[in-house]
Amino acid sequence: MNRFELLPRCGAQTRSGGRCKRPGNKRNGRCKFHGGASTGPRTVEGRQRCGQARLKHGYFSAAERERRREYREIMAEFRRLLAEIEKASPGVA
Repeated sequence: MNRFELLPRCGAQTRSGGRCKRPGNKRNGRCKFHGGASTGPRTVEGRQRCGQARLKHGYFSAAERERRREYREIMAEFRRLLAEIEKASPGVA
């Protein structure tokens, strides 16, 4: 008998009506197919913690997107004013 045969079996109900015979190596005793993936955090605090843990640089965060939008608006206004100045005094520079 090898070690594989000694492991506890998954035992999940299969579509054919039998039981899964793969080794149940997850915490819940099921195999990788029947153990089920995590559904993620349920509470607001858990979601916030998860979001902070995954944050790498914040480039796509709402605050950073808003800052870039404001910067683009300021630069557009600056370019518009610069064009008006150049149009009003064409030989100066």
